Amino acid sequence: MLKNMNHPYQKQTYKIDLVHQHRLCETNYIRLMHLLPNLFEQDSHRLIIDFGSHQHRQEEVLVIFDVIQRSPYTTLIQLRFSAHWGGWLVMPAFNIRLYHDVNMAEVVFNKHSERLQSKYQYPNPEMNQPDEKKQWNQLLAECLEYCRQGGISPQPVFFNDTI
Repeated sequence: MLKNMNHPYQKQTYKIDLVHQHRLCETNYIRLMHLLPNLFEQDSHRLIIDFGSHQHRQEEVLVIFDVIQRSPYTTLIQLRFSAHWGGWLVMPAFNIRLYHDVNMAEVVFNKHSERLQSKYQYPNPEMNQPDEKKQWNQLLAECLEYCRQGGISPQPVFFNDTI
């Protein structure tokens, strides 16, 4: 009898919000295109994020974007962070697929280089959260926005004088 009753603390099953997911992927695409204006010609991009001074030393993070694969309608890139934070904080690497025909970008592989599923049963042996893919795409959005606001390109930028 208790089995059929809804317990007030019973966890609701996760339902994918496609409108939110598509909006997030579209926004991530726009952020990436803003950060990587030469994506179609250049295979590697570097940004330096300046965190300001902390305890009398400059805190900088190198953000590395590497193109892994190109096809007519998609590009697979890897996003990595390089910083001297010691062993206490390691930022994850993201493998991101950009879909140029629909202007969307999503995280397709997680930290263990396994393909992300849209939804996971919970509990599961790997202890993935039911909304794992959504969380990775949200983390990507936050990282890209921070890069967009504070990124400095160490590569020279050339302007066309005829314009």
